Amino acid sequence: MTAPLAYDDSAEGDIAVALIRIRAGEPSERQGALFFNFGGPGASPLKFLPDTAYLWSSASKDDPLDGDKRRLADRYDLVAVIPRGLAGGTWYGCLPVAPTGIDGNDLSIYRNNAAWRIFVGDAAARANACADRLMPYLGTLDHVHDMERARMALGETRMNFFGVSYGARVGALYAAAYPMRTGRMVLDSSMNFTATFEEQFDETLRERHEQFMLRALIPAVSDVRYGLGTNPDAVLRQFMRMPGKARQAWGPLISTPAILSAAMVMASRAVSDDEVTADFMMQHIDSHPFSIHTAVNRYIRTAAVSLIDALEADAPDDIIYRPVYYAVICGDTPWHRTLPALRERARGWAKSFPTSTGESIDAGLVCHHWERSSRRQPRLPGREDAPPFLMVHAAVDSATPLALARNAFVASPRASMVVADGMVGHGIFGASATPCVEQSVGHFLLTGELPAERETHCAYEPRKPQKHTDRADRPDLDERRKVLLQRLRHS
Repeated sequence: MTAPLAYDDSAEGDIAVALIRIRAGEPSERQGALFFNFGGPGASPLKFLPDTAYLWSSASKDDPLDGDKRRLADRYDLVAVIPRGLAGGTWYGCLPVAPTGIDGNDLSIYRNNAAWRIFVGDAAARANACADRLMPYLGTLDHVHDMERARMALGETRMNFFGVSYGARVGALYAAAYPMRTGRMVLDSSMNFTATFEEQFDETLRERHEQFMLRALIPAVSDVRYGLGTNPDAVLRQFMRMPGKARQAWGPLISTPAILSAAMVMASRAVSDDEVTADFMMQHIDSHPFSIHTAVNRYIRTAAVSLIDALEADAPDDIIYRPVYYAVICGDTPWHRTLPALRERARGWAKSFPTSTGESIDAGLVCHHWERSSRRQPRLPGREDAPPFLMVHAAVDSATPLALARNAFVASPRASMVVADGMVGHGIFGASATPCVEQSVGHFLLTGELPAERETHCAYEPRKPQKHTDRADRPDLDERRKVLLQRLRHS
């Protein structure tokens, strides 16, 4: 699709914007289109929509949990506008930057002044390497206008929308810019779209650490069966000595004492990042007793296997295209901290939030050096003119914590929210057998009917293995779901 580079006529020229469409499975029953944004920013729907469509279209119409997904795949074209700058449309790239010689950007590991100077210089180099005439025109509102252009080109009367994580900001901005064209909208694992990106980073770090302490560390040291001792400070110090690769991969996943114990034991087997591999870790699972208590040993062993799966999952940089990511987060909303303030914050957070991976400070450094662009944003809170919409969230989400999503919910009086109590996850529709999530989302997208209560809670129920298709040429459904959920975790 050809779109104007600047919808406000502030710049001349056009840009190519790609779309992906998977047509309704039953053309005679077609009722419209459902648009998607799977997060990021900088995540391509090409990595998400085919698996989503495959899983939905493979469900049975008679299935009480997934029947609505099949009806959605049968009745709606599944469409995604690929964000500007990604593969398929006009490409936005950055010049190569020389490596720093430091493995990773975790400022809680490398805290001396020499490392700080290297990090600042590297962030400046990355920002300068991305200077390009496209850079001011890659923001969320530009993407929203592209979505509206696609809606009109496809002849759709309403923008029905499903957004995950950052996709919630996309949906909220669309509803603010085009309230009379907004149809049924679901925001899954929503970020706080009323906050700036700087605020979102700060608040996420605090919430993630609080969940780590309340749900994992304190219960673990209160129960001798987990073998971590009784001193939380000692466990935190040991956690800080974990190889950086393991801490970055596993830190956001630690939501139970079993996962914490598994991470601590597995990481203790490696002395360097080079040894933090799935093969190296797997060697220790079968031979190592995690606990002398049979049931707890089983829980920790299961958690250890899941941590190895996390090492094998697509890395964030394989899911998020960083040039577009920074163009959006640095240009959409203001960043206020100076370099001295960022330095002080890095020192304090390394001590106060051991689960930090340095991403917040790294983003602040890059955005500090990023070329500023003035992007006008429609007012988000309230959305009085837009139709009601539905938010769904896991009780524990390290990427977009529930407490932050609730801020957006409170600011949106026409929203309804469904929470899966006891669930740990990100991108939860289709991830479990939790009725209030699976049935509420499907029913709302098909009928426009929201749950009776503004806020609904129900207990998390894990998904049982799905019935497999009788066609030998079709991939395993559970494996496709596993891959999709691993990608969503990084979106």
